[in-house]
Amino acid sequence: GMTPILSILKTTLETEPKSRFFVFYGNRKRATTMFIERLWALKNLYSERLALHFIMSREATEIELYSGRCDGAKVAALHTAFMQHERADDIFACGPNPMIDDVTASLVELGYSPDRIHSERFRSGLRRAATPQPKKVATPETGTEVTVVMDGERRSFHMGPDDGSILEAAQGHGLDVPYSCKAG
Repeated sequence: GMTPILSILKTTLETEPKSRFFVFYGNRKRATTMFIERLWALKNLYSERLALHFIMSREATEIELYSGRCDGAKVAALHTAFMQHERADDIFACGPNPMIDDVTASLVELGYSPDRIHSERFRSGLRRAATPQPKKVATPETGTEVTVVMDGERRSFHMGPDDGSILEAAQGHGLDVPYSCKAG
């Protein structure tokens, strides 16, 4: 994810004066973009060597290229707009499996070697093997009322004892909550 990328950026910019980075960071909304302040601080320190581009999938932007999902077509358009005369030594991509596959295919079509494309994949639905436990019998009185506040919106639902984690229960009730941490 962004945590190791931020570390790589900071260390390399500090220690290798000829290094340059193009960061294309896809997110839902600017307000939920991790480390945005730290990235801008690095941009202020290394303005000639660090290019930041934020692509928002659920927030209107003034520039169409910065709107939408980061897929293969978006990567090709961003490459044409910003890197037509540049060749990256290495590319780091992070996200859900379908996005990584699409982005990788697009980068290969642009002439990048697959061994120079590094990825960290987010997978949903990964679960540890459950330890057998006696089944609890749910009655209407069991469970709890859960309220989730995300992006300034409140949603409440009833969570029973067999609904799994709060994240799983929220997803089961139709909330679009981030889940990349489940892959860890």
